Amino acid sequence: MAHHNHFPFVIKSMITALFFILHCIGFSGTVAGSQKGQWQLLLNSTGVVAMHMALTHHNTVIMFDQTEAGPSGYRLRRRQNGNRCTDNRDDVADSSCYAHSVEYDISSNRFRPLRLYTDTWCSSGSFLSNGTLLQTGGYGSGTRRIRYYRPCDFNVTFLLERKPSDVVEFTAYAPPFTTHSISMNQRLLKLRCKSLVKAQGGLVHAVVEAPPSANVAPSGYYMLTVVNGGTPSMSEWVRFMHH
Repeated sequence: MAHHNHFPFVIKSMITALFFILHCIGFSGTVAGSQKGQWQLLLNSTGVVAMHMALTHHNTVIMFDQTEAGPSGYRLRRRQNGNRCTDNRDDVADSSCYAHSVEYDISSNRFRPLRLYTDTWCSSGSFLSNGTLLQTGGYGSGTRRIRYYRPCDFNVTFLLERKPSDVVEFTAYAPPFTTHSISMNQRLLKLRCKSLVKAQGGLVHAVVEAPPSANVAPSGYYMLTVVNGGTPSMSEWVRFMHH
């Protein structure tokens, strides 16, 4: 009797799954229109599993994994305490001789290792208004821990004095929601500046054009940032709504 009741359930589950797949295909076709996207391989490997991934306002991507799962694919020359990582058996198996986080620069197609001091499995985080990534929680050594990371440019040149630049950009950044993996909501938009007028007292009045459609910028809250000569300002929260 149980066997006969199980069979219709399987058929219903298959029909439901098929309907869901067809619905997703139809939805993706409606959003994409006639334009077809394609995947492009940029790097064979970064050496680190992207259990967490976040896009920064510098157009870089932070990827990091848990630290207690053993070696990664990115071996370091030295541990966090400065001791050298050798080729002996203990060091090869030591997880502290491997990077568990990297920052990928989209424009240059390069990445660099970042150090994690506590285990981030399983944790969550979000960006602050100044672009700092705030990370909380974890497992073992990462329990009840709060971490922060301030993104910076890959090719940084520090100057003692710097005059304001005439190159000004406006960006709208949709921060990722709290997730255990990739956030499909995060995106960085470069807004079109229609006019830029310098006023008295060093102020600048700008008229910026909003995104054209919900396909480009879905309704929600974004961090509006003024980028002057490559230096971002403190962000302000704005809300895009489409009727």
